Amino acid sequence: MSDDGYTYDDPDLARGAANFKRMFGEIYGAELCKQLHEGPVGMNRFVMTQIGPMVWEREGLDMKTRMFVALAVLAALGREETRFFMRGAFCNGATRAEIEEVLIVTGQEAGFPCAALAAKRLDEAEAQHAAMMARHAAGKDAA
Repeated sequence: MSDDGYTYDDPDLARGAANFKRMFGEIYGAELCKQLHEGPVGMNRFVMTQIGPMVWEREGLDMKTRMFVALAVLAALGREETRFFMRGAFCNGATRAEIEEVLIVTGQEAGFPCAALAAKRLDEAEAQHAAMMARHAAGKDAA
């Protein structure tokens, strides 16, 4: 059994879980793996075993840069998932200032209303990330 509470007898699922943990860090990656098991299993399996590795394991860009690209595109589209990739960026060492710079460029190129909406989501993503890290630290301290 893996540290996220699931058994990965299927090597493709094991690879997908490892990829999510590389993308989003061990803590958040484990939370996302759990969500993938509890949601629409067929679609989630496809994301975890096909789309994710095909895109996120490629050479050429480091993971933080990939997160910046994803969040810029999603911010430009006004998508809710922007927070997801902001949290991924935090897990890959990004700072709030770096994410704000991504949003400024996004605003210049795609329009400031979408960047302003993303900036609100940044506050939420940063708070969610901090709360997750605090929960994890508390759990480690209690162990």
